[in-house]
Amino acid sequence: MNYDRKRKQERMRQMNMRKRLWVTMLLPAVILVIPEWAGAQETVTVPDVVGLTQSAAEAAIEAANLYVGTVTTQCDNVVPAGQVISQNPVGGISVTEGTTVNLVISTGPCPVTVPNVVFLEQAAAEAQITELGLVVGIVTTQCDNAIPQGLVVSQNPVSGSEIPYGSAVDLVVSSGPCPVTVPDVVGQNQVAAQTTLTAAGLIANPITLECSNTVPAGNVISQTPAGGETVLYGASIALVISTGNCPESVAVPGVVGQTQSAAESAIQDAGLTVGTVSTQCSDTVPAGQVISQNPAGGVFMSFGSAVSLVVSTGPCPAQLVTVPNVVGQVQTAATSTIQNAGLAVADPLLICSNTVQARNVISQFPAAGTQVASGSPILLVISTGTCGGVQLLNVPAVTGLAQADAQAAIAAAQLTVGLVSTQCSDTVAVGSVITQAPAAGASVAQGTPVSLVVSRGPCTTSGPVTVPNLVGQPESVARTLLSNSGLTAGDQLYVFSTSKNPNTVLRQHPAAGQTVDRGTPVDLVISRGLNLDPPSNRDIMKQLYDRLAELDINEDGLSLDEAVAVDGLPGVPIEVFELIDKNGDGVITEAEFVDYLGIGGCFGCVKRLFVKDMLVSAGGDLLLAGLGLAMLGAMAIRKRG
Repeated sequence: MNYDRKRKQERMRQMNMRKRLWVTMLLPAVILVIPEWAGAQETVTVPDVVGLTQSAAEAAIEAANLYVGTVTTQCDNVVPAGQVISQNPVGGISVTEGTTVNLVISTGPCPVTVPNVVFLEQAAAEAQITELGLVVGIVTTQCDNAIPQGLVVSQNPVSGSEIPYGSAVDLVVSSGPCPVTVPDVVGQNQVAAQTTLTAAGLIANPITLECSNTVPAGNVISQTPAGGETVLYGASIALVISTGNCPESVAVPGVVGQTQSAAESAIQDAGLTVGTVSTQCSDTVPAGQVISQNPAGGVFMSFGSAVSLVVSTGPCPAQLVTVPNVVGQVQTAATSTIQNAGLAVADPLLICSNTVQARNVISQFPAAGTQVASGSPILLVISTGTCGGVQLLNVPAVTGLAQADAQAAIAAAQLTVGLVSTQCSDTVAVGSVITQAPAAGASVAQGTPVSLVVSRGPCTTSGPVTVPNLVGQPESVARTLLSNSGLTAGDQLYVFSTSKNPNTVLRQHPAAGQTVDRGTPVDLVISRGLNLDPPSNRDIMKQLYDRLAELDINEDGLSLDEAVAVDGLPGVPIEVFELIDKNGDGVITEAEFVDYLGIGGCFGCVKRLFVKDMLVSAGGDLLLAGLGLAMLGAMAIRKRG
């Protein structure tokens, strides 16, 4: 037994000796390898992936020889869904290869609980909505007999709903009591009349008594306002109640439509006296004739009673207001602008639009600059946002058509006829359409109303007119101003512009302020907006050099019409043309072109200028290409080494 233990101890001693021998032999090699291995651990710069999509961020991390670590999600009101909110380590710092980079990915806007703004003033309601990071959506008005004017009647979405940050909350605001049609209670007994008025939400007040030889005692002789008129809910209706026959009564003669002197003679011949005589303008009753009388003809009055008259002074003077331009404004701001101008706002027309932001005005009717009567309603076309999958239809052009033909064309286009108003015109025949809204060619949903302004005939029959200033006005407004001035739109030239919005008037001829004959056409140069694929300045100058004589058809200098013709330089903006046209006479001469290029009057030098330009450009391109190839070669050699 002792022998076995000794043998075992001997074997253990020999194994330990062999281990020490291996360690002694391998230690120098390990000492040499460790520094080499440590030096091979290179550092890299962490890429900044904040704001990238998750897939793009992960690709950038892996491309930098790093690993994507933990990916967590989090809502964010600024960073769009699917993009990186933050990273750890942050971009720009140096780490060893293989380090993990953790990401936080946005799930989109955080949910917001919609506040309850019903019964609040509109301003207070909008403040609460915006304070929570929401936006005020479409604001419409609606009459309400219980909620005072200016307070919120309803909201959408309702309070308590969870919606994304930045979402819109639409409001319906009370415009005050609803209109009520006054019931006709003349001839009813007093109790029945008061019951009828109360049921309609009206008040019988004041009540006066008067004798009558035609209306039984206790019945209503007359009411003010009369039956059929429109008043607001809760308004007072004055009643005159009969006390029975009048003593020594005489029938009042009917004198409406007679001259004042004839009416007074008839009243006096009947044993009555002429009471108060007042005057009033009238577009239907000639000057000097009786518009109305009180009491009315046929009523029996006591002998010697007074009969009052209202006599016409002739047509009423028009109190016109210029319609302000609210296109592009937010609905609330547009409404305030129109009301401040002394006009009313009709119920808005809501249509989708792929170009105008939601809640902004697409167009207005009548157009800006139109002269209308004070208090006239202005129709606003409000954008509900992009059209998405809605099938859109093109609005037909009905301007100049007879009203019946225009309405037929609108119906045939699967649209409806909206507001129809009238306006005098010296250029459009009576009964024909002056303007329309939405404009012809606009894309709208099926069933959208198209409003019309129809001519009621000439405004002024003769005489010279002053040309209005149209420069800077939208084309539709310019046409309206011309029509209202008794002028017509002449030739239209559409050109690109680097500074003016599309459909804006850039030039006119004759110029503003000139006196011309009624009906004279005014030529317009109108902006097409910014050219999204414009020619370079070098291309423009080269074309002008090569083709100046060819494009100058009339040989009197290159006009704007000739320059932008289809066979000319249609892409050139008007600002470039005006820059070369030094004297501003509307044509470019060879001398002006040479002067603009600054080549000392040497027109033939232009060709050498372009050749030099192209050589410099081509040489620069070749130099860059050579440098690029050299760098790629150097990188390849370094990689192989």
